[in-house]
Amino acid sequence: MPINYTRNASEGKLILSAQLLQWLDQRIPLGDPMRIPSIESYRYVQDLGKGRFGTVCKFLNGNTLLCETVKKVSMEIFDHWSQDAAKVSNRLDTFISEFRYLHKITNDNNRIVNFLGIYSDTKQMYIMSEFLPRGSVKDVIMRETLAEDTAIKYLMETVEALHYLHTLTPPVIHRDIKAANLLITIGDSIKLANFGLVRDLAVDGYGIAVASEITLDFRATLLYVAPEVLSSTLGPGNRKAYELPADIWALGCTFIEMLLKLPPHFEYFGNINEIPQVLLGYAKSIDGKVLPYTSEVLVPSSSKCVQKIVDLMFVKDPELRPTTKKLRIQIKKILEDDNESEDGTDLMSSASNSSTDGATYPTLNNLNDRKVGRSGGSCLPIEDMEYAATKNELPKRKKRKPNHSNGAHFVIASGYYLSRILYFLNILSRSICYLLLFLFLGITALGLFLLISFFVVRFVRYVIALHCNCDLMQPQYLIISGILIVLMFALLFSCCMVALGEYKFRMANQTLGGSKFFLPRPQKSAKLCGVTVITGKDDIPDVIGPLEEEVALSPSVMKNHDDYYYDTP
Repeated sequence: MPINYTRNASEGKLILSAQLLQWLDQRIPLGDPMRIPSIESYRYVQDLGKGRFGTVCKFLNGNTLLCETVKKVSMEIFDHWSQDAAKVSNRLDTFISEFRYLHKITNDNNRIVNFLGIYSDTKQMYIMSEFLPRGSVKDVIMRETLAEDTAIKYLMETVEALHYLHTLTPPVIHRDIKAANLLITIGDSIKLANFGLVRDLAVDGYGIAVASEITLDFRATLLYVAPEVLSSTLGPGNRKAYELPADIWALGCTFIEMLLKLPPHFEYFGNINEIPQVLLGYAKSIDGKVLPYTSEVLVPSSSKCVQKIVDLMFVKDPELRPTTKKLRIQIKKILEDDNESEDGTDLMSSASNSSTDGATYPTLNNLNDRKVGRSGGSCLPIEDMEYAATKNELPKRKKRKPNHSNGAHFVIASGYYLSRILYFLNILSRSICYLLLFLFLGITALGLFLLISFFVVRFVRYVIALHCNCDLMQPQYLIISGILIVLMFALLFSCCMVALGEYKFRMANQTLGGSKFFLPRPQKSAKLCGVTVITGKDDIPDVIGPLEEEVALSPSVMKNHDDYYYDTP
């Protein structure tokens, strides 16, 4: 039960941060198992990072000679004008209750980072947890690209951690699954960290941070939030909006982050400030706009195994989204089917490679009769003894016939490579022509802009000369005229670039047809002096065939994925 908060006169003189530390001392006394009585034996080693609510440091525990991660929470954030003392007191009760629960359960599972305890002084609160020197999955993917096998391994271990949390009584919802919160042990295993307890303590029920400067990370975290949470009336910042399926969706986003270094659709936001408004709009399907969360869009070049796993987690309906138990079973089934298909391919390949022209080897039924082969009174060499064919069973080696086709093969190879060289030279010559044409048109356009600017300035000088009797050929007037020419040239060039950008945008969005000056593509190709200048609709192939000597792609892969982002920023 939450402790009722009553503000007395003595407490009324204290700022909220000092009151919070007093309440913490009262509600977690020195005899409490999760209370760290003193940090005199702790030695500071280094800073590990700076978060929204304080600094994360590495300390050496002098009693255990083990390093620990210490999160120093800056209590000044609770002195913000928007904080209400009674609400903070209630949130502190929730924080202590959940931390006590995590402190108890983390020691029972090796997939959860151990919470060691809490210490507080007159200025700060210290949250002690297990230190893992290899850092997080985010640290790894920023240095190198994860192999698919490694990403799947980390995914499965994270599923195990979530399964443990989700099957507790009462269940625990993490609410902040991402690569930065997946820590790696010395044995290359995953441990789940950062349950967002400090965030819930410092943030009110509507998800509004205590100060504007600490909301940046929260905006980026929205990229991992499930659509039902984004569209909830409570809002993504309210912990009550999260249910167990929300962790599965965030896990799918984290899996994409492992493979691509970024969560889904991160690259389509030019500014992090755009994320909340745009994502909330897509989650609520305003104007029918939705962001695609399918494997063929997110990971089109990944293996079929990875694509199937991705599609398992990105189910929009939370009721149909798999639980951790079902997810474990389905991923294992996908991996087993993938291994069986690979084994079958290997067996067929080895069977085809082991065939011998006209050779008849003894059947397996006769193997026991010839473990030791003899020829006359002497034994075969030892490498031929175990499951080996006897000398009279060995296939006779055929005499190699002289090969008279080397000349023909040379002609074929020469023609093959010569055709490729000619094809390359053709592309190179066309590229050079396009470059020269581009330079010619560019220089012509710049010259035209300069000429227009010159005549405009000359006209202005002429008009001024008609109305005043001043000598415009003096140096100061010539300098002003030159500056005006440069400014006019820059203005024309800027207008041209803006118009070009607008044209490219309309081309990409296929909205040119809305213009009254739009002329559709002709049905037949238009030719000028025998050269096709406009390709007609009849001459455009519906489907572009596969390149020479390449395997044809399936229709789903050959789909233009840009169509999915028609309304994406």
